[in-house]
Amino acid sequence: MTEKEIGFVLGVKPTTINQWKQRYPEFKKACAEGKSIAKAYLVAKGLRAAMGYDVEERDTTLVRNEEGELVVQKEVRKLRHRPADKDLLIFFLLNMDRMEGKEEWKHVKSIEITEKKQNLNVNLSGNIASEDIRKLAGAALKEADKQDKKRKSVESKTVKTD
Repeated sequence: MTEKEIGFVLGVKPTTINQWKQRYPEFKKACAEGKSIAKAYLVAKGLRAAMGYDVEERDTTLVRNEEGELVVQKEVRKLRHRPADKDLLIFFLLNMDRMEGKEEWKHVKSIEITEKKQNLNVNLSGNIASEDIRKLAGAALKEADKQDKKRKSVESKTVKTD
């Protein structure tokens, strides 16, 4: 939470929060620990969503009895699976690794283009989406149209590296 949000909860101005932090080291420490706990909670929830999880859902039907009180007529429990979020998982792997000063997980894309008289060579490295490759091939064919009306072809191959 920001000082403004903490102040709102406590019913004081943000400047008062800053003054308390300067005057009371234990208050400053408590605010920092609260932010740390909130961050850890969000990371845990994010990792859970990134990995996928099961959740139990309850469907409850309420009716009024003869005395007019609400009572449970029927309760149905269902176990549902929330699939992993691959994009969120990639985000965590890339960013948490970087925060620890490691470079174990990299998400590098590079495109190298060399041109000779009649040939245009393109080397792609990293995990390039097929959609990006199609766009690049389309651009290459348009350029080939401008250069040479007779020959229009795109050769491609996948190279697996360790």
